[in-house]
Amino acid sequence: MASYSLATWLFLRLLGLAYLAAFWSLAVQTRGLIGQDGILPAREYVAAFRAWAGAQGIGLDRFRLLPTLCWFGTSDGFLEGLSIGGGALAALIVVGVAPVVLLPLYEARVWLAFAAGSVLCLSITGAVRRAS
Repeated sequence: MASYSLATWLFLRLLGLAYLAAFWSLAVQTRGLIGQDGILPAREYVAAFRAWAGAQGIGLDRFRLLPTLCWFGTSDGFLEGLSIGGGALAALIVVGVAPVVLLPLYEARVWLAFAAGSVLCLSITGAVRRAS
């Protein structure tokens, strides 16, 4: 097991760098993609889901059906803050301070509403489990 410690250490640091790049990229594109005037505004998406869940009589289960921190806010500043928070967690993983299990959980709450994000989350989570 000790022979894999260097590979595990390197993998987790590189994984943190990949997450840092992904969250940095998201932070730059947030306003144009999911901001107030974006292609798919998070405000409208969450509001439409909230209305659908209300019409279906879905109570607290809506948080499981749409797992996102955007339930707490969808302003441009909040959305950019989510991206910056993800980047900060990634940087802490790169320097070895934060446990790597935090990032996929955080990332799932930010991105899971989007198909590409869910694929990324599932693949990275599996890789982290194998490396830990």
